[in-house]
Amino acid sequence: MAANNVILFMIDGVRHQELFGGSDPLLSPARPLSAAEVFPFLLGEFVPRGVLYGAPGSGVTMSCSNDHMLSLPAYQSIMAGQAQAYCTTNSSGRIKVKTLQENVVERLSLAPEQVCTFASWETMHDAVEHIPGAHYANCGSEAYSVLGPHDEPDGADTLRLHLGLDEQKILASISCPSVEQTNAMILSDPPPWHHARYDAHTFGLAMHHLVAHRPRFMFLSLNDVDEHAHMGSYLGYLSSLSKSDQCLRSLMHALSQLGEYGRNTTVIVTTDHGRGQGQCWTDHGGHGSTEEARQVWLAAVGPNIRPHGIVTKDERAAIGYTHDDIR
Repeated sequence: MAANNVILFMIDGVRHQELFGGSDPLLSPARPLSAAEVFPFLLGEFVPRGVLYGAPGSGVTMSCSNDHMLSLPAYQSIMAGQAQAYCTTNSSGRIKVKTLQENVVERLSLAPEQVCTFASWETMHDAVEHIPGAHYANCGSEAYSVLGPHDEPDGADTLRLHLGLDEQKILASISCPSVEQTNAMILSDPPPWHHARYDAHTFGLAMHHLVAHRPRFMFLSLNDVDEHAHMGSYLGYLSSLSKSDQCLRSLMHALSQLGEYGRNTTVIVTTDHGRGQGQCWTDHGGHGSTEEARQVWLAAVGPNIRPHGIVTKDERAAIGYTHDDIR
């Protein structure tokens, strides 16, 4: 079966240490957690159904292609397929070349809502399209604008949302508030950091879009993990990792209820950069953290991906593809 749909699920700023080794007892006063306790769904159910690249000691390494270990340079390199030399900070501005999303819209002649981005960080707009409005992008504190049955569209930012009984049941099964409730909470419940919204709100809007429009490509980007790390809250960082894992669980449950669409969808989970070690764990581009932050990882499940788990150097040939092929 060909995988006609792709969901790229990214969690910003995840260290490989927690994914493969569990919580760091030197950073947390609480009981140490195993990797399986931090990521119960990703490691316990998702990876066994697919593949995981980048485990330390596996002989299969993944590293950031940009030299800055910052989010905007990382996201632009992912969406362009190579590092963008001019993008050196999170303030470098909009990407200057066609992105993955724009190419998918153009090559497959798709409507903008069939290729979408939902991101907690508002600056993601600068990474996902070089021409604003080329695809549907909802980032930061933006509301999800929905047309009424008799309203006329006034731009690419406003969509119709048709939710039948089956779609409503799927959303209820993963405890998604309504679009109206989520839009209100984005305004009434802002996070303590700037230029972003909580991941829970991003994820809720993305799930409404998923079940209503069943897009060919969705980029879903979560941000809370990175923010808690920058604040120096290791417990907040661990809690956000757990919540991200729960979002992945809910996403896969929703796909399991979407029939042929769900069976025909590949889900890729990865991060934009790692973080430093020890006292440098909060950083990922400064002195003492850059090289450690270069190490990243990728997990994937889909109709063309044979269940294997962690991939080692000696097993790559037997599997028949690499993480580059998946990407």
